[in-house]
Amino acid sequence: MKELHDILIKENVIFFFKGTINQGSLLNLLSIVENQLNESTISIKIYNLMVEMLQNISKHSDSYSGEKVWKSGIFVITESEEEYNLISGNYILNPKRQLFENSIKYVNELSYNELILEYNRILHGSYIDNKRQGLGLLDIKRKSKTNLICNFYNIDKKLSFFTLQVIVKKQTI
Repeated sequence: MKELHDILIKENVIFFFKGTINQGSLLNLLSIVENQLNESTISIKIYNLMVEMLQNISKHSDSYSGEKVWKSGIFVITESEEEYNLISGNYILNPKRQLFENSIKYVNELSYNELILEYNRILHGSYIDNKRQGLGLLDIKRKSKTNLICNFYNIDKKLSFFTLQVIVKKQTI
């Protein structure tokens, strides 16, 4: 625990969670963060991004043990003089990996105006296939105004570990 504590201090971690993420735990986590953060613009933005990122884990995480009940993940917020860094991680089945990679690549390629148009099209159901896929990713980029950073780490033939990182510059607030 001492080593973990030292790492968290060294990396300027202001929030750290590892565990099961479901609707109940999500509400509890958000309540904790809400109480810790001041009601400033950056705090509201971080809070909203956190909601989206944790919901992403809740909806898309796959179990390392194969059990469908547990949606386990990790979520970290770090702070430096210039920025906040939000990072989430969870297991996903390898067949989903390409879909996630393509969705993130697509979202990152959109200009801000294209992003808003795509977001509204999906939100209002005027999308050709009426798909809502990627709405959370669009919302994360829309709120952060930065590209999403993702990594995939092969675990075995069945699973990969997926990380999503969002950087919020303090000067853009």
